[in-house]
Amino acid sequence: MLTPPSHDDLQRQIDQVRAELVELSRRTLRSARISGGGLSITDGAELSVLHHETGAWLLHVGNGIGPDAGKYFFTLRRDDGSPAVEIGTATGVAAGEQYWSLWDRAGNVVASDDVVSGSGLARPWVPMPTTTILSSSIPTTASTAFVSVQSTGWVLKQQPLAALQAVLLSTGGATGSARYTVNGVQVGPTLPITAGQFGWTSIQNVDLPGGYNSYVRLELQVQRINTAGAVGGVFVATQRQSL
Repeated sequence: MLTPPSHDDLQRQIDQVRAELVELSRRTLRSARISGGGLSITDGAELSVLHHETGAWLLHVGNGIGPDAGKYFFTLRRDDGSPAVEIGTATGVAAGEQYWSLWDRAGNVVASDDVVSGSGLARPWVPMPTTTILSSSIPTTASTAFVSVQSTGWVLKQQPLAALQAVLLSTGGATGSARYTVNGVQVGPTLPITAGQFGWTSIQNVDLPGGYNSYVRLELQVQRINTAGAVGGVFVATQRQSL
């Protein structure tokens, strides 16, 4: 017949279990794997990855201080502690609104969205291409074969498409044709140049060949079809994302 444990035995076992639970609660999780589920951080808790030597934040998601107080923010830093990517909260005109920013190692914001308007980029400032529209300044030719009248030169491909628009000109009653080429190969349809024409064409979106950071050269070519006068043109080109 088993002897039931005494009150003292039960108390010792309870104390032992309590001590083990306390010890488990103090232990640092060394390694974990989540399979077929997820991890939720709730009730104002935060997530941080700290540098093993300096203790600096390398990754942090949580409530902020200063302008970020009361809002969640995100920061990703390099090994030296300098910011790389952040979602923070603006001050000044757009106080309280959050923005995304990309930083270089010198501490400069090299890319960010526009927090004031809520649309588009704040950095970098994107240059707007220009072209001459004075008829006497537009290059012309009487060639009956296609010749290039304007070129981008060799530029690096950053996006998959280019948006192209030209100003085409006819002088002396000339008629002709115009076309765009990329790396010497025609892209898009041939454009007619009518006698006396002087104006903008419709925007054309054309594919850019090659991989990212490969060199491409875009040109506008024209040719005269009849036997009088000359034809010419200039164009602007902007790289853009897929349609």
